[in-house]
Amino acid sequence: MNGLHVAIAGYALDSTGAIVELGTEPVAADMVGGTDDINDIDATDIAVMYSNGPLAVNIAQETTKDSNAATNNDEKITSFGVGYTMGDLKVSAVYQDIENAAFVAADDHNDTMLTAVYSMGNNSIALGWNEDELTTGATDNNTTALELRHNFSARTRAYVGMTQDDFATAANETDTVYMGLEHSF
Repeated sequence: MNGLHVAIAGYALDSTGAIVELGTEPVAADMVGGTDDINDIDATDIAVMYSNGPLAVNIAQETTKDSNAATNNDEKITSFGVGYTMGDLKVSAVYQDIENAAFVAADDHNDTMLTAVYSMGNNSIALGWNEDELTTGATDNNTTALELRHNFSARTRAYVGMTQDDFATAANETDTVYMGLEHSF
């Protein structure tokens, strides 16, 4: 409907986190929820996406049941994203709220990511910033990235870039420089 899409999914997971195939009846020990009922939903996804012209907006939520019934720390991830294209410049922002990450109680994150990509013919420059803020305040992380890319053709490109990670303590600061050549077959 005029660029609006809605998606809803529910699925059962086995003890390894793999999606259980429809038509199979897993044993109780294999189900995340601890039951052999294939109709039990262990994870649900709901997403609303809008894209029209230069604007794209996405809102999504995923909830996954904790396999440990004693703790019942269901993981819940809520994401908001927006992107806008202005000629050769593309900008985007994503915010993600994670509750009980990896089913650990009170391991909550607030992640924010901002990116900008400017294209100039076969060349582009990308700048990105990400903040992973733990609600406990223990190990916040900020990452800044810069990448230059040259497209030799539609299938071959070279890139060089750098990232800087700043953790809550200065002793955990890292700088990385990378380069590469990609070819799609």
